[in-house]
Amino acid sequence: MTFRIVSDSLLVGKEPIGFTQNYFYEWDDGLGGAPAQLFLNFTLASTDVPGDEIGEFIFDVMKNYFFHNLERDAGARFEDMLKEINHAVREKEGALQTKFISKAHVIVAAISGEALFLAQHGGGEGYLIRKRYVSNLTDGLSDPKNEEDLFTNIASGELHTGDFVLLSSTRLLRYITQSDLGRLMAETPQLKAALDAISDAVSLDLMEQMSVMGIHVQEKLPERVEAVGDEGEEWLETRVETGSGKAGKALKTLGLHLGKATASLKLHLGKLIPKKEAENEKETQIKSEEDVSQKESSESQSLLSPVTRVFKEWKDLKRDRILLTLIVVVVVLLVGTWVVRHQGQKYQYITELETKLETVETDINTAKTTGTYDKETAQTLLDEAETLALEVLNSGYLRAKASEYLTEIEEQRDYLDNVTRIDTPTVFVDFTTKNPTMNALGILPFNDHFYVYEYNQLYEVILDQIEDPVQIDDKEVVIDATYFEENDAILFLTKAGRVIEYAEGQFSFVDTADLAWHTGVALQVYNSRIYILDSVNGQVWKYSPSRDGYGNAEGYITDATDIKGAASIAIDGTIYVLQDDGSLVQFSGGENTNFLVKKGPEADLSGATVVYAELDMSQVLVLDPSTSRILVYIKDARSGDLVYSRQYVLENAEDLRDVYFDKEANRIYVLGKTKIYQIDY
Repeated sequence: MTFRIVSDSLLVGKEPIGFTQNYFYEWDDGLGGAPAQLFLNFTLASTDVPGDEIGEFIFDVMKNYFFHNLERDAGARFEDMLKEINHAVREKEGALQTKFISKAHVIVAAISGEALFLAQHGGGEGYLIRKRYVSNLTDGLSDPKNEEDLFTNIASGELHTGDFVLLSSTRLLRYITQSDLGRLMAETPQLKAALDAISDAVSLDLMEQMSVMGIHVQEKLPERVEAVGDEGEEWLETRVETGSGKAGKALKTLGLHLGKATASLKLHLGKLIPKKEAENEKETQIKSEEDVSQKESSESQSLLSPVTRVFKEWKDLKRDRILLTLIVVVVVLLVGTWVVRHQGQKYQYITELETKLETVETDINTAKTTGTYDKETAQTLLDEAETLALEVLNSGYLRAKASEYLTEIEEQRDYLDNVTRIDTPTVFVDFTTKNPTMNALGILPFNDHFYVYEYNQLYEVILDQIEDPVQIDDKEVVIDATYFEENDAILFLTKAGRVIEYAEGQFSFVDTADLAWHTGVALQVYNSRIYILDSVNGQVWKYSPSRDGYGNAEGYITDATDIKGAASIAIDGTIYVLQDDGSLVQFSGGENTNFLVKKGPEADLSGATVVYAELDMSQVLVLDPSTSRILVYIKDARSGDLVYSRQYVLENAEDLRDVYFDKEANRIYVLGKTKIYQIDY
């Protein structure tokens, strides 16, 4: 019988001094073998050595050695794994030129079939909870006098359906009694809920950080074996579902074995089950053995009966029956040959996938080194690694390892692009206090405070207080706006192609000599001139002031540069146009400067909607709402090019709409649908 294993982790208490982490890996080769799981609870109470590197290092050794030569006994593989860890850790101490074994609290476990294997070092402890009874599996496993080896003893035993196993970085029973722990696990059969209950029970008394890895053993029903004939079918089902003879007796036996993780390992029988349960088993042991003996004798007779009948019938077979039998034998041989060949092909396929994952690991490690001086090559290596890892992930095999590598690739890309991920962005103001249906479009600086606008309403924000909104116009729909510093006013561009000015608390329409303004998607003001981005016709229209308003439109772009579909413009003396693919084009005097964006990020920016720049600002910002990121570029004063600097990703933020940079406070304000977020630059 094999079990379905469910695992989860709990981290409770104050921040640790050092490093703590739980690791889990499940092996299922798809070739008919029983699944197996590896667990590692690792804590290193030191900041002098890289705990994350050591934890990953140990877990890699575990996977490489426990899942090697799977035809061997799992206990022997677990023993070899511990020996190799001891050897590898001593070499790691030599490489780091520091001793860290004495500061490590570790517990490792493996489940293969019905067997559980454990080893422990330092304060790490393992507990078995079975029907309210709690047993400490790691008593006597550690050797305080041995400072050379991480692991010295092994515990092993059989698991039952419904068992819980807890791997704790420290002594859990210091903060909760055995009876209370057993009661919590028995009354809360769902693993995550049980761990939450443990957290609630120990958190008030906990004086350190505790890491607990929970394992729940859930039964997976065996496949039914079918046979031809009523009697044969009944006999086979009985053998599979209930067990018989020596096999049935073995399934009822549970024990704990202790031994040294050395070449001269010797196993000694102990007890894994709680004391009360063990005493009950001892009382019925003699009776059970007698029953088993009688059962074996009875089953031998039942087996003999069909065998005798087969030999008797064979003598009476005629030629056609013999021929039919031969045909059946040939068919069975052909099917068996196909199955063996198919399984061989599957094994070869998995070997090829493992080779691809080795290439992925090599590419990632090379990218880490290359990225310090050649970002482009490092990005190419990561792209190749991602393609291979996704291929393995989609194959259905080795998914856990492929997922680990994909996460590592994403982390390395973040490192190359200098990405800061903000899990909980700081909210500067929340407009739902004024308007629960707020749907903000843009944010504008105005002297020493802000204005935020919707399609027909304008909100003034002074410090962190929101004033009551004022209506812009009851018929027009605003699509963009800009601050007109020379006139101390705000200009709005409407969907119908009109311009509205807000000055001294009043709204009024602005006229042009053309009678009608060009329709566009964005509006900017520079040196009293109005610029409208027309993404349909691929032009920026420039309007100069006149006595009665503004003169006729002039096409600003004079060369053949195509900006159709552009999303936004910004002006700092030159004009930046944000294209629909996320690229930036710079114009000076109406012509494309063909400037460069150096050290650009790997990210796809086709979802970018806003570019922000000012004359006396050394940065250019780009907002990409599709990925909730703000990219920062630095202006190169000598060449006029842009140099990519960094990016911020606002995790768990609402739909982002606009961005503004406060030069004096050195702070970025990002406008969402209902909130303003702030980022200290």
